[in-house]
Amino acid sequence: MNHTYQVTGMTCEGCKKSVEEKLTAVEGITSVEVNLDKGEASVSMVNHISVEVLQKALPSKYTITQQKPKNVFASSETMEVPKTKFQQLQPLFLIFGYLVASAILLIIRSGIPPKRCSILWGFSISFLASLSYWI
Repeated sequence: MNHTYQVTGMTCEGCKKSVEEKLTAVEGITSVEVNLDKGEASVSMVNHISVEVLQKALPSKYTITQQKPKNVFASSETMEVPKTKFQQLQPLFLIFGYLVASAILLIIRSGIPPKRCSILWGFSISFLASLSYWI
């Protein structure tokens, strides 16, 4: 039977060879193949050998754990929900809203009559109209 384990602590080809030799020396293991890049060890054995026995065979600088099974049904990509136009433009609307509100407050505090600020009032109305369109 074949099992694949995660092995941590390997940094070079010497480590790989050491792990292969130590695991091959365990009674009941027929062959060991270590992939240094993935940090995996594929072990062929006659009978199942526990992870504890394998860990005892290795020096303390290496840690061996059972590889978690891969979920073939799980999606590797996260599905992103498309945003509406309003959600995309919401930060821009907030900035314009703050600008318009601050301009209106400045006009009110300064005491200038609304007739003299017709451009600002017109902009405010058109902004509110465009905002209502997007909502």
